[in-house]
Amino acid sequence: MKLYARSLPALWRGATGATIAPDAVLATRFRVLPHDIDLNGHLNNGRYFQLMDLARVEWLLRTGIARQVLRRRWRPVLASSAIHFRRELALWEPATATTRLLGWEGHWVYLEHAILTASGRQAALGLVRAGFRHGGSWVPIDRLAAALPHQVARPPLPPQVTAWQGLDGVFAGLIGRAA
Repeated sequence: MKLYARSLPALWRGATGATIAPDAVLATRFRVLPHDIDLNGHLNNGRYFQLMDLARVEWLLRTGIARQVLRRRWRPVLASSAIHFRRELALWEPATATTRLLGWEGHWVYLEHAILTASGRQAALGLVRAGFRHGGSWVPIDRLAAALPHQVARPPLPPQVTAWQGLDGVFAGLIGRAA
């Protein structure tokens, strides 16, 4: 099932909420609904990615990145994602998805999404690598950063990103051999 009922509020919050700096942590609250659960009665593992997608859309809107991307007719592309599950979320349980910029290099930006229980315990942690395309080419992230309303100094990439880059390279090699 598509997340239309969740998409509209996320778009509304993103469009009407206060502008935040790209390095601010955005918290998006949600509740586990009947269409989110699997046969085990908890949040389906695939739904975590969809909830992270919606949190990322809200973050793109609230930071002003979406406006710059649309103005320039760039296409956002999610290149890679990874998730680690720690605890389950049961039906009707309230939770929060946080979105945090970890850093960028070249044409890639790295974000962290944490799914937290109502008590603040981590249920899942996800990393994503994304970029923007225009005219068949990747857009350098420094070009995007220069156009934003809040300027952010590029942070060094944290260890979890550099470790993940190695694994991502292995997967890219495996996919290349299979093609």
